[in-house]
Amino acid sequence: AIPIPVQRGLIASLLNTMMPHAPGMPRTKRDVAAIDKGGLPVFTALMCRGMVKTSEECRHLGGLKRVNGLMIRSILNNTESAVQVALGDDERLEVDPFTAPHEYATSRMGLRYLSEDRRVVAGAQAFFDAFGVSDRRQMRPHITVVAVSTWAPGIMESMESVEDYEGTALTVVILDEMVGKKNWEDSMKYPPTHDKKPERRAQCYDTSLYSDGDWLLSAANKFRKLLAVELIGGIILFDSDNELMANLHRIAPDQYPRGLTMAGDILRRRPFGEDGPRWELWDKADTFGNIVLKLESRTDDRLRLAIVHGAPCHPLNWTPDEPSPGWDEFRRRESAAMGLQFLNLIVKVFRAENASLVLDKSLDAPIAGSILFGWSLAVDWALSHHMAMFACVLAFKNVMIGESKNLNEPGNSGLILRNADVFSRNARSQLNDPKRAKGGKSGRELDRHFQSRALASLSRDRGLPGQGPPDQTILRETHDFLGQGLVASAAGYRRSTFLLSLRGELRAA
Repeated sequence: AIPIPVQRGLIASLLNTMMPHAPGMPRTKRDVAAIDKGGLPVFTALMCRGMVKTSEECRHLGGLKRVNGLMIRSILNNTESAVQVALGDDERLEVDPFTAPHEYATSRMGLRYLSEDRRVVAGAQAFFDAFGVSDRRQMRPHITVVAVSTWAPGIMESMESVEDYEGTALTVVILDEMVGKKNWEDSMKYPPTHDKKPERRAQCYDTSLYSDGDWLLSAANKFRKLLAVELIGGIILFDSDNELMANLHRIAPDQYPRGLTMAGDILRRRPFGEDGPRWELWDKADTFGNIVLKLESRTDDRLRLAIVHGAPCHPLNWTPDEPSPGWDEFRRRESAAMGLQFLNLIVKVFRAENASLVLDKSLDAPIAGSILFGWSLAVDWALSHHMAMFACVLAFKNVMIGESKNLNEPGNSGLILRNADVFSRNARSQLNDPKRAKGGKSGRELDRHFQSRALASLSRDRGLPGQGPPDQTILRETHDFLGQGLVASAAGYRRSTFLLSLRGELRAA
């Protein structure tokens, strides 16, 4: 087993190496570009910042070392890179730089964010430019924007200990940022289990528990909000809610034909009578997957828009039983993230008093509240750092919430560890409750599992050559390096000099 003093030494060594490469929190796109150009990739640098800063020192990301699983993953990442260099000439290890790269020291996700964000901003500008003079005049004053979403997951008793758990859920965080906390509502007024507490996680999202009356009430709540926009003007956002539409077809197939979508149902409406104006598809510009509908009125010139978008949580929502996502899956969800950021941009213009309809396309534009920036950070941590999705989603929420609240603080999330100065589960048990600590063979097995994972990631076939157990000599040499604090972190060097610096450090030692 890895002794507790050694674990503490490894963590201290890792944090000391990260410290010089923990930049200030970027405020603008120019800051993002400067950090990425000046050293480590920007999202790796922000990982360093979050690890070395407390939740009080950095309200956006500080306190990461307390998030369950992040410390051991950081050590594994650094072990992978360091041991490749330290033992790269050892014939017992078949290290292939193409299949075991220093991923988190070479990521280009920050540059991809800047490139894709530029497309979104250009698209939002084209959206405003495509409207006529009368419509643009109506956009200058403040316009009421409301949103309706079908989202009401249950909350298990184990989650209630977390302060404001419901208020920091993924959909809530995104819609709060986009339209404001008091400007959206859930069309389902209660979770699937109604007034009963879910006993299992699956019940929190089990929409099969809803009755036909629940689905009809959800539809009525949505169209009640739409009616208000039809009467007095404004903008309303709906999620596509395919499940609601499928259930409405099941309940009333004559009224809701098979395949009818939310947008299609709105287009059928006749708010001003059979001969009056009706909703029409507005397709004069690329809206990044969002469906924009426009309603004209003969009695006033107020702007009336209904925008149907995908589920807000879709770009980052993974359930525990889903496989770990790869780049292909993230590419598919990137378009959804860009669509949400497009909405985010145009809605903020609509909500602002006398806002300019000329968007800021420069690098000096702020990134606060950017859905695409937070999404890019979360994806980079999932792909380049191999962090668990729950930790990546937590980081996304922190970036979106900003300085008002840090979810890495104890009591704000169920993912925060009481003790963060060791990384093995057995060692934490010993420190938190010695009587419940797993002693003997079970404790040794946990630490041996960590050792095996560290070395298994180094070879071409993700394991050591041969069918036998890992070579104990390599294990000993590896942890001699680690225990003595001689393995430099990949996050401690600029990309351009990483390999040479690391090899030089180890040989000199």
